[in-house]
Amino acid sequence: MKALVAEGLVDYVAMDIKNSPTLYAETAGLEELDFSRIEESVRFLMSGAVDYEFRTTVTRELHSEESLSEAAQFIKGAKRYYLQSFIDSGDLVGGSFSAYSGDEMQSLLEAVKAFVPNAQIRGQ
Repeated sequence: MKALVAEGLVDYVAMDIKNSPTLYAETAGLEELDFSRIEESVRFLMSGAVDYEFRTTVTRELHSEESLSEAAQFIKGAKRYYLQSFIDSGDLVGGSFSAYSGDEMQSLLEAVKAFVPNAQIRGQ
């Protein structure tokens, strides 16, 4: 990503934040994960080298108010952070997931805003 930005080939990056750092590997479907690479990407984006957003697709089975608060704390002060409502396309591999209601998403958003005040909900 750094090289692409340096070459002027990227003008916007949308990076998924899968979950809190402690639940990241599990949410990504991995037994273990080198989280330092995620941290490096987040630091690079937050340095202002390129315009960016962070986003999390929220499912009832993987996310809680606590885990989303921890995810937001990880990217505290981010320029943009979107909580995306899960939408079942019918083509999921490896599990069954469900969405939070609109009111529940609003509650999750309020928890996130403690660390990323300009966070928003996308996809409702």
